[in-house]
Amino acid sequence: MYLGRESDLKNSESKAFIAIGENSIRKSIFRKNKNEFKFSKIVHSTAIIATNSLIQKGTFIGANVCINPLTKIGSFCIINTGSIIEHEFLIENFVHIGPSTVLCGNVKVGKNTLIGANTIINPNVKIGSNCVIGSGSVVVNNIPNYSRLTGNPVHYFIK
Repeated sequence: MYLGRESDLKNSESKAFIAIGENSIRKSIFRKNKNEFKFSKIVHSTAIIATNSLIQKGTFIGANVCINPLTKIGSFCIINTGSIIEHEFLIENFVHIGPSTVLCGNVKVGKNTLIGANTIINPNVKIGSNCVIGSGSVVVNNIPNYSRLTGNPVHYFIK
């Protein structure tokens, strides 16, 4: 583990990981350094991940996360502590899933989306790109791109 400046790692054989929760900042740092670093994923030792699931580079899987079969998690995502990701799931790049979130089966989450802590996403829901879903929300229907939602069930707060 190393904490320091980006310039300290350039021209090194070390792998890098971008440990910043904000999706847009994480994406900006990646774009700036994509040709300079080798990026790795980090999976906590207590995470349970189905063998037929795929986790791309630069992604963080936190403590006590459960990822079930046929799940694909894109690059540079954060899946926080205690989250459950059920079967046949797709999470695109630069997504942040808050702690203790439950994502039911056959759900798709579009790129650059933030899902707040303790949120529940019902089965077969498609969430668009660049969305923000507030903590503690319950999502029961598809969500279009660029939506800002909160509540149980969710309600638009910025459209």
